[in-house]
Amino acid sequence: MKNVFSIRYKIFIIYSLLIICILIFTSVITNQVTRNANVENAIQTSQRELALIMNNLDAKITHIFDYATTVAVNPNVIAMLKKYKTPPQSATAQYQLRTTLNKSVNSILGINRNIAMWDLVAIDNKFFGASGYNTAPTAAVLGKNYFSNINPKNNCIIQGPFMITEDIPNNPTIPKMVVSKSVVDLDNLATIGYVAFFVNESSFAAIFEENMPADTQTSFYVLNENNIVLSSSEKELIGTDFSVGEHISEENYRQLCENGNMILSGGTGSTDILYTSKMYEGTNWRVINAVSLNSLLQGQEAVNRFTLIIGILACVITLVLSFWVSYTISKPIHTLSNAMARVSKGDLNQTVITHSKDEMAILYTGFNNLTKKVRALLDEVYQKQEEKNQYQLQLIQSQVKPHFLYNTLETIKSLVDLDLNETASEAISALAVFYRISLNNGNDIISIQNELELCRQYLYIQKLRYQEYLDYRIEECEGTENWCISKLTLQPILENAIYHGIKEKQTKGLIVIQLKNLEDHLIFSVIDNGVGMDSETLKNLQNSLRDSCENDHLRSFGLSSVNRRIQLLFGKEFGIRIESVLHHYTKVILTIPKEPYFPSIK
Repeated sequence: MKNVFSIRYKIFIIYSLLIICILIFTSVITNQVTRNANVENAIQTSQRELALIMNNLDAKITHIFDYATTVAVNPNVIAMLKKYKTPPQSATAQYQLRTTLNKSVNSILGINRNIAMWDLVAIDNKFFGASGYNTAPTAAVLGKNYFSNINPKNNCIIQGPFMITEDIPNNPTIPKMVVSKSVVDLDNLATIGYVAFFVNESSFAAIFEENMPADTQTSFYVLNENNIVLSSSEKELIGTDFSVGEHISEENYRQLCENGNMILSGGTGSTDILYTSKMYEGTNWRVINAVSLNSLLQGQEAVNRFTLIIGILACVITLVLSFWVSYTISKPIHTLSNAMARVSKGDLNQTVITHSKDEMAILYTGFNNLTKKVRALLDEVYQKQEEKNQYQLQLIQSQVKPHFLYNTLETIKSLVDLDLNETASEAISALAVFYRISLNNGNDIISIQNELELCRQYLYIQKLRYQEYLDYRIEECEGTENWCISKLTLQPILENAIYHGIKEKQTKGLIVIQLKNLEDHLIFSVIDNGVGMDSETLKNLQNSLRDSCENDHLRSFGLSSVNRRIQLLFGKEFGIRIESVLHHYTKVILTIPKEPYFPSIK
């Protein structure tokens, strides 16, 4: 009974842990995938909102520029600026000028909420006061030569923000943007004055406030080309450097500008912030939107709670089911284990009896049949395994010879001595790849893709040694990573082609590896245009392949080893056949079945 309970609890614990681990892994992956999807959606949503804001910003600035251009070409405006090079001193002239300009300009502007106030500026940078607004605080902030210094020529220019203290109760300081447009004399195209529009920062801020969702923690920033904040939901940052105010490094800011979006940590105890950025080409302004990821991922918390509840219920159900399964399985396994224990002591006449008709009955029947045949099978398996191991060992020893490593190292040393360091480095890499694939963590079966790569590195190394004799080409097909082959199958064939075909020719030779993909099997062809073989030699070699004769000829031994190994693995219908014409070519044809490749997990 002790063993019964032991296996029962083993099954219970393993089954429970397995299912719980799967549940936890699934929950973590689901949470991560969901979060990534939500973050991606948040980025796309933020970019769409920013694109809409950019369109509205472009429309607003374009309208203001259009108004400024229209006022600048108004005949009455041009006439007044031509008449007065500087604002008139007499009250009568001032009244006449203000009346004329107000009538002309106000008919153009109408009720425009974007323009806080306007005025005309003389060529000497003095304000006319034509609009009736008190422009003295603005003139003081701009300075005496502001309009002359910016030299707008005939283009609209917008600059700011200028922190202007209004001459009204409480003296509030309001950031303003100045839109200026030169007025030219149409007769000689000389600048005779300027149109100045003053736009409150709040006019630009309204674009963001009207288009941002009300349920998200969102901040916006409009920056000029010098990284100075022109407009923002964080009013205290207006006029300051954005990177300094937001504590963003120069590298992060550069990446934000290049990528268009970035997620930065808000620090310990703070939420992550999603920044999205777009450039407004019209004024070289950069618009940045910053939103808290927590406000965008509120639905993620609900998903996490739901996943946690489902996970707890699944774990409870798993524990109950695992206990029941362990109890059901343990009893018949205990019976079978006792019989197997007696068999392990040499009693091959053991049989087990069951009255059930489930899978355990099939297992019992299989065990009974197995004990009847095991003696004969053991003898056969031992014999074949011994033979197979012997051929595998002989093949590896005969192909991956120490002298190949020594010769390659000598070649690399020669390359280094000749100061061909790059070629030496490539040779070392090729040697490393060759031995890595040939060792293959002790596994004898590799993918055809790796076998071809092993051949490629081997031929590359040999070509370094025999540059005057050897060239090669590999013609492969698709899907080589899906089929398997015994490792070091083609290498002995290539070695024979080099040493018994190409090298003996004493002239430049070519080795071609071809792979053909047929319906249910693969055909490798290794062709060299070396010395070839006469009919008698070819016949003897074919006989040695058929009889697996390991005679003293190196050519025969290598090919016989490969042929025998292929037949042990895949059957008598597969293996090697050879075609050759003396002084023309030798072609070794290897046929194997299409066996799927399943990489071993180490």
